Order: sequence, then structure tokens, then C-alpha cells
Amino acid sequence: MSATRLLPGALLPHLAAAAEASRDPALVAAAAALTASLPEQSGGVICHGDLHPLNLIESGERLVVLDWTGAVLAPPGYDLAATWLLLRHPTLVMPAALRPAIAAAARYVARSFLRCYRAANPGAELGSFGWYARLHALRILSELAIWRRGHDPRAHSHPWRLLAPAATCLLARATGITAPPQ
Repeated sequence: MSATRLLPGALLPHLAAAAEASRDPALVAAAAALTASLPEQSGGVICHGDLHPLNLIESGERLVVLDWTGAVLAPPGYDLAATWLLLRHPTLVMPAALRPAIAAAARYVARSFLRCYRAANPGAELGSFGWYARLHALRILSELAIWRRGHDPRAHSHPWRLLAPAATCLLARATGITAPPQ
């Protein structure tokens, strides 16, 4: 399967256009850096696209996955990075006193999630995991920037606003973006 047929390769031009529309030079640079480093897009599987604890429900002895509206064909790292990002940086509003404990628990849960996945799928290629995490970070920051520019209420109410600092840190390591888009 070619890079443009799997989601990440097809998504990048849209994210680059969103970065351009945001008029934020750091996002434009981040999109260019990700485009230049696009990993091999093989091994596509059905990915949920938004797999996190709130999209799971227990039904008797089974666990049921809800909300498949973001399902795509992509390498496993795409889904793993999105889930890891949400587990590692929970979109919770909390008192300052609880933040260190929640952050420690989130680090543990996110590491455990990846460790369990690797144990259950030892043959899965996860070498591009970091790239996929940065792709999700770019998506979060680009959408927030577009919403802010358009005075869309989601800019102030969507849970992604709570992920902006973490998304900025993820992109900073590889692309030089240093502050969340305004």
C-alpha cells in the first residue's frame, strides 16, 4: 500500500494546509518537518482513531469499543500514539494540589499501556511511534489554532486545549516549535 493510501500520508497535506491557514509559522515549520520525515507507511490495520477509556464500556464479561467515527486504515503506531497521548496527558481539569499525583499516575498508565501492547503484539513495528505522536500533536495544535482564528467556541471548550502544552512539547523536540499557538 502506498504512503498516500494510508491515513498518515493522506492526512499530512490537510494538516499542512491547516497550519498555513492558522498563519502560525511554528505550525507551518512543524508540518514541513513531519512531511520531510514521513516514515514508511506499510502494515496498515484498522485503527479506532480515538481510543481512550471514555470510548470503552464493559458489557458483562466483554469490553466494547464505542465511537468508531474516526476509524481509519493506518500503521498500528498511529492508534498507539493517540491513545498514549491521551493516557499520558489526561484532559482533566484538576486542583493544582492533585496535579503531581495525577501526572505520576498518568505516566505509569501510559507506560503500562505500551508495555502491554508490546507483550501482546511482539511483532508490531513501533519504530515510528514518536513520529505518530508528533503527528497527533500537530493535529491538535492546528485545529486549536484554526478554531481560535475563527472564534470557534471549541477553542475554549474542547478537551484538546488541555493537551496543547503536551502537544507543544512533543513538537519542540523534533521541530523547534516552542509555544502553543495563540
